[in-house]
Amino acid sequence: MSAQGEPEKPLVLKSGIYAIAQEYFIRESFFASQLHSKYPVFSSMQADFVVMNQGNPVEIEVGGRNKKKKQIKNMPSACIFKDGIETGHANVVPLYLAGFIY
Repeated sequence: MSAQGEPEKPLVLKSGIYAIAQEYFIRESFFASQLHSKYPVFSSMQADFVVMNQGNPVEIEVGGRNKKKKQIKNMPSACIFKDGIETGHANVVPLYLAGFIY
């Protein structure tokens, strides 16, 4: 899971190790662990991840409730998975919904 020219992100794909990680690391690890069995997931140069959906790349940014769209504002096929929200709108999706993909 890496983009050319940048180091790989250490992601935890087993839930038992989550307790020792920082909050942002937990969010990104949760997201990757839920999607990697169904979709190819890669690191991105612009966002946190690129998920391939039927051959089309979707840029994904993962963050907390206050995450802004500035990192993905010029990317038409991008979305934000936010932790700490219950409902989404437009290209903002609650992070917990990624758990239903697994």
